[in-house]
Amino acid sequence: MNKFISSQPATRSGIALMMILSGVLGAAAAGSVSAATPRDEVPRIVLRYSPDSLSSAAGARELYHRLVRAAEQVCPTDFSNGPFVSQAVRQCRAEAVARAVHDIDSPRLAEVYAGQVKRG
Repeated sequence: MNKFISSQPATRSGIALMMILSGVLGAAAAGSVSAATPRDEVPRIVLRYSPDSLSSAAGARELYHRLVRAAEQVCPTDFSNGPFVSQAVRQCRAEAVARAVHDIDSPRLAEVYAGQVKRG
Protein backbone atom coordinates (compact mmCIF):
# COMPACT_ATOMS: atom_id res chain seq x y z
CA MET A 1 0.00 0.00 0.00
CA ASN A 2 1.47 3.31 -1.11
CA LYS A 3 0.78 6.63 0.53
CA PHE A 4 1.90 10.01 -0.61
CA ILE A 5 2.65 12.41 2.22
CA SER A 6 4.13 15.75 1.44
CA SER A 7 7.00 16.65 3.66
CA GLN A 8 7.19 20.21 2.40
CA PRO A 9 6.26 22.88 4.93
CA ALA A 10 3.27 25.11 4.12
CA THR A 11 4.21 28.42 2.56
CA ARG A 12 2.75 31.77 3.58
CA SER A 13 1.06 32.17 0.20
CA GLY A 14 -0.41 28.68 0.48
CA ILE A 15 -1.80 29.40 3.94
CA ALA A 16 -3.18 32.76 2.81
CA LEU A 17 -4.85 31.13 -0.20
CA MET A 18 -6.45 28.47 2.02
CA MET A 19 -7.69 31.15 4.45
CA ILE A 20 -9.23 33.18 1.63
CA LEU A 21 -10.82 30.08 0.11
CA SER A 22 -12.21 29.06 3.51
CA GLY A 23 -13.60 32.56 4.04
CA VAL A 24 -15.29 32.62 0.64
CA LEU A 25 -16.80 29.17 1.16
CA GLY A 26 -17.93 30.11 4.67
CA ALA A 27 -19.58 33.31 3.43
CA ALA A 28 -21.30 31.42 0.62
CA ALA A 29 -22.61 28.83 3.07
CA ALA A 30 -23.85 31.52 5.46
CA GLY A 31 -25.56 33.32 2.58
CA SER A 32 -27.29 30.11 1.53
CA VAL A 33 -28.55 29.52 5.05
CA SER A 34 -29.83 33.07 5.52
CA ALA A 35 -31.46 33.07 2.09
CA ALA A 36 -33.34 29.92 3.03
CA THR A 37 -35.08 31.49 6.03
CA PRO A 38 -38.76 30.59 5.84
CA ARG A 39 -41.31 33.39 5.63
CA ASP A 40 -42.98 32.02 8.76
CA GLU A 41 -40.06 33.24 10.87
CA VAL A 42 -40.63 36.93 10.10
CA PRO A 43 -43.14 38.89 12.19
CA ARG A 44 -46.44 39.38 10.45
CA ILE A 45 -49.99 40.56 10.90
CA VAL A 46 -52.93 38.90 9.18
CA LEU A 47 -55.40 41.36 7.64
CA ARG A 48 -58.86 40.18 6.75
CA TYR A 49 -60.46 41.73 3.69
CA SER A 50 -63.19 40.94 1.24
CA PRO A 51 -62.02 40.26 -2.30
CA ASP A 52 -65.09 42.21 -3.41
CA SER A 53 -63.61 45.33 -1.80
CA LEU A 54 -60.89 45.25 -4.46
CA SER A 55 -63.44 45.72 -7.22
CA SER A 56 -63.33 49.48 -6.62
CA ALA A 57 -60.44 51.93 -6.53
CA ALA A 58 -61.61 53.20 -3.14
CA GLY A 59 -61.58 49.66 -1.72
CA ALA A 60 -58.09 49.03 -3.09
CA ARG A 61 -56.83 52.32 -1.58
CA GLU A 62 -58.36 51.42 1.79
CA LEU A 63 -56.69 48.02 1.80
CA TYR A 64 -53.39 49.58 0.75
CA HIS A 65 -53.53 52.00 3.70
CA ARG A 66 -54.33 49.11 6.04
CA LEU A 67 -51.27 47.27 4.68
CA VAL A 68 -49.10 50.33 5.33
CA ARG A 69 -50.38 50.57 8.93
CA ALA A 70 -49.75 46.86 9.44
CA ALA A 71 -46.19 47.25 8.11
CA GLU A 72 -45.64 50.05 10.64
CA GLN A 73 -46.62 47.64 13.42
CA VAL A 74 -44.51 44.77 12.09
CA CYS A 75 -41.48 47.03 11.51
CA PRO A 76 -41.63 49.43 14.48
CA THR A 77 -39.47 52.53 14.78
CA ASP A 78 -36.49 52.20 17.09
CA PHE A 79 -36.24 55.49 18.96
CA SER A 80 -32.82 54.70 20.44
CA ASN A 81 -31.21 56.74 17.65
CA GLY A 82 -33.58 59.69 17.92
CA PRO A 83 -37.03 60.42 16.55
CA PHE A 84 -36.19 59.57 12.94
CA VAL A 85 -37.14 56.38 11.13
CA SER A 86 -34.01 54.49 10.15
CA GLN A 87 -33.29 53.31 6.62
CA ALA A 88 -33.57 49.70 7.81
CA VAL A 89 -37.07 50.31 9.19
CA ARG A 90 -38.15 52.10 6.00
CA GLN A 91 -36.81 49.21 3.93
CA CYS A 92 -38.54 46.65 6.18
CA ARG A 93 -41.87 48.46 5.77
CA ALA A 94 -41.48 48.84 2.02
CA GLU A 95 -40.67 45.15 1.62
CA ALA A 96 -43.58 44.12 3.85
CA VAL A 97 -46.06 46.17 1.80
CA ALA A 98 -44.59 44.99 -1.51
CA ARG A 99 -44.75 41.35 -0.40
CA ALA A 100 -48.39 41.75 0.74
CA VAL A 101 -49.43 43.45 -2.50
CA HIS A 102 -47.74 40.69 -4.47
CA ASP A 103 -49.38 37.95 -2.39
CA ILE A 104 -52.86 39.48 -2.74
CA ASP A 105 -52.38 39.53 -6.52
CA SER A 106 -54.98 42.19 -7.37
CA PRO A 107 -54.37 44.40 -10.43
CA ARG A 108 -56.29 47.27 -8.79
CA LEU A 109 -54.26 47.03 -5.57
CA ALA A 110 -51.05 46.78 -7.61
CA GLU A 111 -52.07 49.98 -9.43
CA VAL A 112 -52.59 51.81 -6.11
CA TYR A 113 -49.25 50.49 -4.86
CA ALA A 114 -47.43 51.57 -8.03
CA GLY A 115 -48.90 55.06 -7.72
CA GLN A 116 -47.74 55.36 -4.12
CA VAL A 117 -44.26 54.05 -4.87
CA LYS A 118 -43.93 56.49 -7.76
CA ARG A 119 -44.80 59.41 -5.48
CA GLY A 120 -42.34 58.23 -2.88
